[in-house]
Amino acid sequence: MRQWPDFSRRIGWLRQAAFPGSDTYSAAQVWNAVRLNSRRWLRRMGRSGVLALGICAILPAFYLSAIRPMQARLDAARNSVVMLNEQLAQAGNAPHGSNLSTEDQLSVFYQNFPGEGNSSHWLGKLVALAANRGLSLNDGEYKATRDKVGKLLRYQMTFP
Repeated sequence: MRQWPDFSRRIGWLRQAAFPGSDTYSAAQVWNAVRLNSRRWLRRMGRSGVLALGICAILPAFYLSAIRPMQARLDAARNSVVMLNEQLAQAGNAPHGSNLSTEDQLSVFYQNFPGEGNSSHWLGKLVALAANRGLSLNDGEYKATRDKVGKLLRYQMTFP
C-alpha cells in the first residue's frame, strides 16, 4: 500500500466514496473505484444520458470543423454584399448618374466607346494580337456599317 497525500486531496471525494475512513490506497484500487463509479453513473443516466454525453463530446469538434468555416464564409459574403451596396450607392451619386437628362446619359454612354478616328488604331492592335498568336487576319473581309438607331459604328470581320 502506498500513500499519496497530494493525490488524495485532489480526488478526496472519490477516495471517501470508495474507501471511507482509509488513508492508504493503491493505483489499482483507485482505478477500480473510478471504473465502478463511472459504471454506476452510466447506469443512472441510461441510454439517453450516455447519448447526450456522446453528443456533448462530439459537438466541439463539429463546431470547429464545420460551423466555424461556414460562419467565416458567411461573414465574407455579407461583407462583399455591403461593399457592393456601397458601390451602388456611390454610383448613383456620381455625376453621370440618374439625375442627368436622357440626352446627357446617352452622350455619356457614347463616350465610353472609341471614336471613328481611332478605329484603324484598334484594328491594328487586333491584327498585332492575332499575329502574336500565329494567326493571319489579312485574308478576311472587313465591313464597317453604321448602326441604324444610334451613333455607333459596327465592324464585321469574316475570315476563311
